[in-house]
Amino acid sequence: MTLEPHVLRELALQLRELAGVPELGSVALPEPPPGKTWAPPESSPAVELRPEFRRRLSAVADFKAANGRLPQTGGIITPAERSLGVWLLRQRRRDQAGRLPEPEQDALAGALGPAWMLPPGAAWWAENSGAEADESRPRRRNRATADDERHRAPWSPEEEALVLNEDLSLAEIAAKIGRTHAAVRNRRQILRSASRRTW
Repeated sequence: MTLEPHVLRELALQLRELAGVPELGSVALPEPPPGKTWAPPESSPAVELRPEFRRRLSAVADFKAANGRLPQTGGIITPAERSLGVWLLRQRRRDQAGRLPEPEQDALAGALGPAWMLPPGAAWWAENSGAEADESRPRRRNRATADDERHRAPWSPEEEALVLNEDLSLAEIAAKIGRTHAAVRNRRQILRSASRRTW
């Protein structure tokens, strides 16, 4: 059920009367005293950081000093490191969303360095190798895909026949055709799903 606009206005006026709220035109704003002008409030004294924030920041700074890196959130790590890593990740997200107060930003940058807002691995590279090291940073590579041209080459009909051969294991097929185990498995799934489709 929807009400007409004039009915809604009438209801709003009745509610205002019942609550004792004066109408907008009848409210008089006080005049400032003569000679007084509005001035912005004086700046507040130094903002105190929340105790929980200080405690967690101190723990992250201690972790960084002991391990030479920021705490991580994944991989094979201790629950304590994961907890610190999740807290730091939340601070990064608050900063990206514009919700991290400036005093907290300054405290994080002062305790952890300017790279605190980067993910842990990128922060380590930024602090230990400089900006130019991004070009020379080693990338993880699968040894089986060292020949990138071969890895990206289209599949031949002979290779696809081998992939669909149920008598050979994925590792045997990968060794015969020079592709990765994962590539062979993915190609097998693609070929099987394509054979099941009816167009």
